[in-house]
Amino acid sequence: MPRGYARNKATKGLITLTVADTYTVEFFQWNARRLEMKPLGTVADVYAEDLRRVFTSETGLDCTLGAMRAA
Repeated sequence: MPRGYARNKATKGLITLTVADTYTVEFFQWNARRLEMKPLGTVADVYAEDLRRVFTSETGLDCTLGAMRAA
């Protein structure tokens, strides 16, 4: 993520698929000077269709996969 643009100050995001077939979305802030990753928040039990909404509501940034065209 671009530094300084996210509402929650996140610079890194981690999306993990759980055994319940849902996702856990975690947000972190990376400090290069101290070489440390500060956890900012976690959203658990997110369904695939809600990933985009959760990302946008947490960061204020919109995400997309772009136009998907047949080859």
